[in-house]
Amino acid sequence: MFLLQLSVRGFRTISQHLNDLKKENFSLKLRIYFLEETIQPKFEESSDNVLKKVSETSRLYENVIME
Repeated sequence: MFLLQLSVRGFRTISQHLNDLKKENFSLKLRIYFLEETIQPKFEESSDNVLKKVSETSRLYENVIME
């Protein structure tokens, strides 16, 4: 009987710990999602600027070669 109570108590502890981990995992996934949503526009702006600079530099290089 005592062994049965220990195993039930152990199961409850493990079950509670598992539930806590699932909640933490969900919370972390939400945090990552919102951080990615915040960073994405900044990255797109940055990549657009880089492409403009590369294009501009390429044109300048072609002009220098033509001269």
